[in-house]
Amino acid sequence: GGGGSGGSSCLGRGGINLKAEIDALLAANPSAPLITFSHFVPRVELSPEKRFLSVPTLAKAIGSAPLGERVCALRPSLHVFGHTHFGWDATIDGVRYVQAALAYPRERTHRLATVATGAFPVPVTAGTKLAGNGVDTSLSTQEAQPQPLLIYDGAAGGFPPRYDAAWSRFYEKYGRRPHVTKLLPDYVARHYEQIVGVGEVGWEAGVSPAWTFAPPGSRK
Repeated sequence: GGGGSGGSSCLGRGGINLKAEIDALLAANPSAPLITFSHFVPRVELSPEKRFLSVPTLAKAIGSAPLGERVCALRPSLHVFGHTHFGWDATIDGVRYVQAALAYPRERTHRLATVATGAFPVPVTAGTKLAGNGVDTSLSTQEAQPQPLLIYDGAAGGFPPRYDAAWSRFYEKYGRRPHVTKLLPDYVARHYEQIVGVGEVGWEAGVSPAWTFAPPGSRK
């Protein structure tokens, strides 16, 4: 799967009692898949690198190593996470990780391409009114409400195929390049004053912007 292993190891620290309970449940239900959930991000590979973030300090507040170690120790078939509002579907070290972010209406309006996972969520409909904080103040029709994203089909007894999501597809193709520190995309660079002769604005040669890998219905 995409994303790479990142070289981390599964220590299982902090989740021993929980793991014993899960092992007992799996023994009693050997055909049932293990699906785990967290609000926060269990691995740094599940978020864009710092240079791609409009708020570069986001990486300091998205998750923790103990959370990642717990997921690693439990070894679920699939882990669902959230918090960052970036659509994601990638398999790393044998675990499939999915984020299907509802996000804020303003985010669905301005950057649906990097929010979406598959067909989730639906775009904000034309004429929707947003308050100053981006909260939708007029959405009332049922047709505008997103349908849940399928993560396991109990009737069929299986997981759906991998969903398209911009950043996870981007990293599947290009990998992570943390050594690139002097190149910012324009949507990040515009927040800073550039010093002449220091750094560059744009994307690396031969690298397409992340949103070009977005699910077809989310591209603008």
